[in-house]
Amino acid sequence: IVKHVFKNKNGLAFKLMENGAIFSIEYNNILINQIYGSPLEGNLNNIYLRIHKDKSIFFTPLIGPSSDSKFFYTKNKAAWQGQFEGIAYECILNPDNKKNIWYWAINLLNNSDNAKEIDLVYAQDIAIADKGAVRNNEAYVCHYIDHFIEKHDKYGYTMLSRQNQFQGKVHPWIMQGSINKKITGYLTDGFQFFGL
Repeated sequence: IVKHVFKNKNGLAFKLMENGAIFSIEYNNILINQIYGSPLEGNLNNIYLRIHKDKSIFFTPLIGPSSDSKFFYTKNKAAWQGQFEGIAYECILNPDNKKNIWYWAINLLNNSDNAKEIDLVYAQDIAIADKGAVRNNEAYVCHYIDHFIEKHDKYGYTMLSRQNQFQGKVHPWIMQGSINKKITGYLTDGFQFFGL
């Protein structure tokens, strides 16, 4: 099921499936994402390209089996490329080889006369807990995560999430933000984006 693994020197690992979906994001024995990816549905971790036109929103996932992306990887990064409604896109995952960070780089080329407003939605499910605890009860583990939102004038929103149950002797945490584009909104519950 896992096709390729990016693992850095500190233990941060991305496991990718053959269909281009992320199976898991791990740091040593800590599972960062909450739900493992599947060959049929991919994963909750995704980036959605949205086009606003005629008072409607058209969207597509850029990653996994539900996207029309071409998926490829090298030793140091993974990439998804494709086109949607006249928008050519390239989505690149760059895990850092030394630090416990990763970057998503998204390049868009608008070849459409109708797509005046385009945005991206990044979805990341979070567990930040011991693999055994997460696999035993995802819902229980995620109830103990606190989120703190910080707003910056230049970069928009930054989200900090912390696991409040001890995982060994630590409380794992994750910070998500942007370094070159302003984040204009956020949500902390999948129902707010995916609906029921």
